[in-house]
Amino acid sequence: MNKWLNPVIFLAGLFVIGNANATLIKCDNCTSVEMKRTAEEIAGRGANGRHTIKVINMPNSDYKVYQVDKVSSGGGRDPNAEYRLVTSELAVPNISEIKQNITSLNSAISDLREVLKGNVVLPNTFVYRSAVEAMKDPGDFGNHLKDFLNSHHTGLQAIVFDVSALTSAIASNVSVSVGSMVSVTTSLTEGTQAAAFFADGSSIVFQYNFVIDASKGIIINITMSASPEARDSTSRLIPKNSFGTRNYTAKKGDLDLKALADYLGSIGIRITGHNQGEGASCLPDKFACSSDGKVCQVTYRCN
Repeated sequence: MNKWLNPVIFLAGLFVIGNANATLIKCDNCTSVEMKRTAEEIAGRGANGRHTIKVINMPNSDYKVYQVDKVSSGGGRDPNAEYRLVTSELAVPNISEIKQNITSLNSAISDLREVLKGNVVLPNTFVYRSAVEAMKDPGDFGNHLKDFLNSHHTGLQAIVFDVSALTSAIASNVSVSVGSMVSVTTSLTEGTQAAAFFADGSSIVFQYNFVIDASKGIIINITMSASPEARDSTSRLIPKNSFGTRNYTAKKGDLDLKALADYLGSIGIRITGHNQGEGASCLPDKFACSSDGKVCQVTYRCN
């Protein structure tokens, strides 16, 4: 039996930071009525008494503060007894600044995602020069990519700074921690997929979101699959096992063939011709695998 005399709708998008007496709630894409009802839902779960509930709607650049009194119908303190709620929306002195900062933050996050949506082109000086090198150690590659994006990518650094500064400003405006603001900002916490392109034209898929670094503030965080999807310069999938190498062929220009041979050899594929003709004037020219995918041969071209 619902013991609240004025029941409200529970919203699936609810996210709560803090305790019931000082609560920040995420209510994405909510109407004003839904924001109020969400505050009442939280207060209704708490003890009898007065609750101050802060509700933030990031996608719609809205923020409201409610004072909700939970009063037992019998006058007692039993939180499970029937009760009524008396709700008032409180004035927020700096509401215009808060809303403008939320709008600016949404725009900065959108700009950042657009840069990453266009994919990341790694410089020739990057420690990994081919996707097949990164496939051998995705975790280490992810760490290097994280450092590059946060410290060396000129197109991202200014935007990441804006995201961090605006998030901190909003947190200060609504009197919560930066961590709390990140937690209620879905566009910061949700993982998004992008691709990094290497000097040989190959590419690898990575996931990114945003986290708080103790010394740097908000930064881009990279998550790599243990077996990431990678493609050569012609957009063909790079094989990750003997099933994928069945009748697989590649040629000079598709990707770094020597790195490909090293990678496939590291996962148990037998590589033949790998040492033939090696020298300053001999380079891998073709790569061909058997029908069962267990053996691949490298053909060299010497000048």
